Amino acid sequence: MKTTEEFLEYYKTTIEPEFERAPKPKSKSIKTATAALIFLGFIVVEALFWFIFKVDSKPIMLFSTVVFVIWGIIRQANIEGDVADNGIRDSDIDAMIQFYAPDMKYTPGMGMLDKTVEISNLFTDISFTTNNSIEGQINNTYLQLASFYILTDKVTVFKGLYMMTTFNKKFSGQYVVFSGFHLPPYVDVPGHGSMKLKEIKLENPDFNKLFSAYGTGDEEETRYLFTPAMMERMVDAKKNWGGQIHFAFARNRMFFAPVILGNSLYSGTGSTNHAEVLECWSNIMHFTLSLPEQFHLDEHLWSKP
Repeated sequence: MKTTEEFLEYYKTTIEPEFERAPKPKSKSIKTATAALIFLGFIVVEALFWFIFKVDSKPIMLFSTVVFVIWGIIRQANIEGDVADNGIRDSDIDAMIQFYAPDMKYTPGMGMLDKTVEISNLFTDISFTTNNSIEGQINNTYLQLASFYILTDKVTVFKGLYMMTTFNKKFSGQYVVFSGFHLPPYVDVPGHGSMKLKEIKLENPDFNKLFSAYGTGDEEETRYLFTPAMMERMVDAKKNWGGQIHFAFARNRMFFAPVILGNSLYSGTGSTNHAEVLECWSNIMHFTLSLPEQFHLDEHLWSKP
C-alpha cells in the first residue's frame, strides 16, 4: 500500500497543476456581492420604468424576482457541484482512492444499503445515515466503505466510517468488538431469533484492556476467529488509528467502524487550509484502504478445527 507522503507528492506534481490551470471559482463573498448587485439593478430598472412611463411596475417586479430566485438556485447548485459535504472536492477524494486502490469506485452522495450496516450488529435499533460510498476490489478482497453518522436529538452519537469486507474464514456465529465498554446488544441471529450476545474473555491482556467482545459462537469458533495474530492486528489497528475503532464478524464478513476525531469529515476552507484537509483525508483513506492488507484478508491459510 502506498503511503500518504507518496500521495501528497503525487497530488502536488500531477493533480494540483490541473486545477490551477482551470478557472478558479469566485469566493462566496464575491458571489454574494454579485448577486446583491444584480438584484439591486432589477430594482433600479423597475423604478426608472415606473418614473418614465408612469405604469404599474408590480408585474415586472414579480417577474424579475422569480427570475432572480431561479438564477440563485441554479447558481448555488453549480457552486456546490464539485465539493463534498466535508469541504473537500469530490475530484480530490476520487484521486486519493484511485491512487491507493485503482479498482475502487467512488460515488459521492450515495450511501450503502441499511441492511449492509444492520447485519454487523454494531449499531442496532438506532437511526443512521451513510453517504459518499466507495466500493470495489483490493486484490482479492471485496470492500464497501462509506461515511457514517448517527444523530440523536441533533447530537452526534457517532461520526466516522463504516466498512464491510469479505473474509477468509467461514463461521456461523456473530461477534462484535467495541472500543471500550459497551453493553452486549440484543441481535437477530438467523435460525435463533432475537438473543443477547455473550461476553467473550480472551487471553490477550492488551486486547481485553482496549475492547469489549461479545458473540454467539462456541469456544471452538471463538478461538477460530480470535487467533493470537488477529487480536494483535486489532490492537495495532486501534493504536495506529488513535481513536475508537469497532469490529464485527457476521455472515462470513468482517466489519470495521473507525470513529473520526475532531471535525475531519466536515473541515473545509473556512476552518483550515486545503492542504491540511487534503492530508487529513489522505491519512483516513490510507488507513482504511490498507486494512485488508494489514489483516491479511486475502489469505486462506486456516481451516476450522
